[in-house]
Amino acid sequence: MAAIAVKSLLSKINTENKDILFSLVTTWFKSEKMSHQRLGAVVCGLFVEAEEVTFERRLDNILPLVESEISPLKFEDLKEEEEEKAADRLLFSILTLITKLIKECTFLQLYRPEETLTSIWDHIQCHLWYPHSWVWLTASQIFGLLFASHKPEELVRKWTALKAANKALQEPPAIMFLLQELPKQMRKLTLAFCHQLQSRFLDQSLGEQIIKNLLFVAKVIYLLVPGAESSKTDGKGDEENEEEIISEQLNESDGKGESEVAEEEEDGDKSPTLMWIFKKLSILARREAARTPKNPLKRSCIFKFLGAIAVDLGKDRVKPYLSTIISPLHRELNSTYAEQDPTLKNLSQEIIELLKKLVGLETFALAFSAVQKEASHKRGIRKQKKAMQAVANPDIAARKKLKKHKNKIEAKKRKIEFLRPDYKAKKKRSHISKEFTEAE
Repeated sequence: MAAIAVKSLLSKINTENKDILFSLVTTWFKSEKMSHQRLGAVVCGLFVEAEEVTFERRLDNILPLVESEISPLKFEDLKEEEEEKAADRLLFSILTLITKLIKECTFLQLYRPEETLTSIWDHIQCHLWYPHSWVWLTASQIFGLLFASHKPEELVRKWTALKAANKALQEPPAIMFLLQELPKQMRKLTLAFCHQLQSRFLDQSLGEQIIKNLLFVAKVIYLLVPGAESSKTDGKGDEENEEEIISEQLNESDGKGESEVAEEEEDGDKSPTLMWIFKKLSILARREAARTPKNPLKRSCIFKFLGAIAVDLGKDRVKPYLSTIISPLHRELNSTYAEQDPTLKNLSQEIIELLKKLVGLETFALAFSAVQKEASHKRGIRKQKKAMQAVANPDIAARKKLKKHKNKIEAKKRKIEFLRPDYKAKKKRSHISKEFTEAE
């Protein structure tokens, strides 16, 4: 209500009085107290909504303040919990202000101040890794708005022209931020969005935003090296090694995602590929199925991404990736864990049917049988390893067997209790009570 009242007031007063009121906003922004800075960001957002395009005349004053307040260095040495919470709220408010500037003003088309604008985009990219879900979601939404302003084909065409000309193009800093080192930027963004997908705060809206961003990045990555992977489909050994490396990196990724950053630094010269993205997401889906099978959100987002990118690639271009796309879907369709979510199975089946129509029954059948063969081969290797471990470490194997048996009994009890609520399992009589009965 207060926000509506302020906007109504701003729409009724003249420009001179608005300027006097806005001087208060800049004073709050410059304050040392985070609560005042946050108030400045919120009220500035109301000015943006009230003035719309005419707010552009104030940007020269406000952008340097925004850039300094969202610098990652300001959020590094926070020790007290209350200070951290205040910093989270401040950062969220300023990023929300930037979102409003993009929607209401021509923020993405601004050319000046160039250095400040470039720094703002660098800071927003850093905040994709921020621990608080509100902050990284807003940062993701800002990148979503940036991606929506350009088509992937247009972005790649401009990057090609930039390479050929070997000099700066006349483009706004928002676009030059992506174009400067497009393959590297796409790699960094992919790592950030995959890291977000692993968040324990993930919900439907967060997942949808991440997948939208990943779709754009995947399209750009494919256009940078179109068809480059079609000749690599036979290198199964290399693929398995690469998959193991990705799996290890994802397993190690925790907190702020240091392993992804390390990987990006080590393989900085290595151009990202669409197959690399597919394998990363496939491993994430597999990990969720193994660790939290009753929570299907992550897999649901990944399956939607796979279906959308397959449709975008089309019949001929999707063929080199068909087996990789089918693999997580096949796993879900053949899973037998208890209390499986039927919606996820239905989604997998829908995408399978979509792929059949897209590539034709014959091509699909060949890819599907290859996935089945690979799955049965891996299953055989796992059984062989278990048998070898049982011989090498019989004590560990016996403990695992007892644990498995106990889990089966517990699962059976839960199932009976669910089907028959009045049923109570009989307690096993102890040896002492048996001996006492026999003595009588």
